[in-house]
Amino acid sequence: DEVRAHKVLWGECIAGALAVHDFEQYAKQAGFADPRILDLRSFDVLDPELKAVVGDAKFYSITYRLFKLPLLANDASANDWTRAEAAVYKGSIAGMEEEYRLDADVVLPRGRAVAVSSNTAAMLGAGGHSWLA
Repeated sequence: DEVRAHKVLWGECIAGALAVHDFEQYAKQAGFADPRILDLRSFDVLDPELKAVVGDAKFYSITYRLFKLPLLANDASANDWTRAEAAVYKGSIAGMEEEYRLDADVVLPRGRAVAVSSNTAAMLGAGGHSWLA
C-alpha cells in the first residue's frame, strides 16, 4: 500500500493509523471492554503531494479511556439501560471540582445522581468504592 510505504506519512503518524473499529477490536482483544472515546479531533492533510497519496481518507486523533472490567462487561447486556445504575461524583479531583467527564458522552456533575449503564458503573467503581473518591 502506497500510504504505508510513504516515509513522510509515517513521520506524520498517518501511515500507521488504524481504523477506529480496528483499534476498538484490538483493545477488546487485549482485555479492555467497552472502549470509550474521551476526545476526538479530525485533521486534514493539506499538503498537495500527501493529499494525492491519501485521497479522500478522513483522519482523527482520538483519545480513549480503557478499563479492564469484569466479564459482564463483554456481554452485550452490560450496556442495557434497563439495568441502569446511578453514580454521584463528589467533586474530589483537583481541577474538576464541578464535574467529571468520563468520556465524550458521560459527564458527572458534582453532587447529582446520574443514570449510568452497568459498564459505566463498573468503570467508576463497584460497591461504593471508586477511584474517583
